[in-house]
Amino acid sequence: MLVPAPRSPLSGAGAVGAGFRPELAADLLSAPGAVDFVEVVAEACFASPAARREASAIARIWPVVPHGVKLSLGSGE
Repeated sequence: MLVPAPRSPLSGAGAVGAGFRPELAADLLSAPGAVDFVEVVAEACFASPAARREASAIARIWPVVPHGVKLSLGSGE
C-alpha cells in the first residue's frame, strides 16, 4: 500500500509533478525539490513487487499520485 507524504500534491496553484520513470530517477533524486509530486503507474505496483517497493520509497520523498493506465470505461464507439 502506498502512503503519501503528509502534504497534498495539489495544494496551491502551480504544483509541478512528474511521471516516475527509471530514465528520470537519477535526475529526480538529485533534485527532489524540482517537483511537488510524482505520478506512478498503479498497475505496475500490483504486478511487480520491485515496483511496489520503489513506489513506497518514492512516497517517502514526494506525495505519490497513482495513475491507472489500463482501466477501460468504454470504447471509441
